[in-house]
Amino acid sequence: MECSRSRKYFQIIASLALIISWAPHLAAAGGYEKKDTWARTMQASRAAFRTMDVPAEEKAKLAVSAVTSLTQDFPVRTDWLLQDLGLHCHKWFLADDNLADQTRMIERVFDETDSQALRLM
Repeated sequence: MECSRSRKYFQIIASLALIISWAPHLAAAGGYEKKDTWARTMQASRAAFRTMDVPAEEKAKLAVSAVTSLTQDFPVRTDWLLQDLGLHCHKWFLADDNLADQTRMIERVFDETDSQALRLM
């Protein structure tokens, strides 16, 4: 169990390093709308991506860049996002309906809390 947790954390750290290393090579973070809180930033940025009129490939690069900006502005919250959605968390900005992502995030929390509760028994 500990090995799997260590592997998970290593994957998250490696993913974060990869995302940060891409930043200099990407266009400025168009679509990223920093606000006073992480939640407001996520909402405003998603709204900006929905109205953005650029090719899908460029929009995807900008979404990755937005995750890099989130990492710098809100490191703990973005780490949670990476843990819950993995390497493709940037797609949250691009999805028309993120119900599947939200469901997956909630299920992961329940899975973790259920396993922790069982260890206490």
